[in-house]
Amino acid sequence: MEMKWISIAVAALAAVILAYVWNNIIFEDMAQEKNEHRLPNAMYFPLAYIFSFIIAMGLWNQIIGLHGFIKMLKESAAEITEYPFAHGALHGVQSSFFYGVISVLVLTALLNGKGFKWIFVSVSYWVLAMALMGGIIGAMG
Repeated sequence: MEMKWISIAVAALAAVILAYVWNNIIFEDMAQEKNEHRLPNAMYFPLAYIFSFIIAMGLWNQIIGLHGFIKMLKESAAEITEYPFAHGALHGVQSSFFYGVISVLVLTALLNGKGFKWIFVSVSYWVLAMALMGGIIGAMG
């Protein structure tokens, strides 16, 4: 099955836009330390997009590639899901739990002394971002 790069690119862009909104509106009131080793602001978008693109490629592989493989093995699995966005979003949420994104984030936050509010806001961003990326990939193929 040929990979659809447009769906991956759109999903990665959606995650970056969500990150911008999340950090400038929701996460703004959280006291973040000023770090003298911060990257210049011009570097945030390209790096965020590259890493979101990598995550979206993994989600595409799980949502589309895995289901294509299953359809090839078992003819009864060939029916198309009725709600492709919801199906992809479900895979995105499952990925955020099963691949350890949340576990690693919570463990790192606890080791760095972050509070429950910071952990909740960060975890909810990743669950929402991966659900959005999975939904876009599921809908666009």
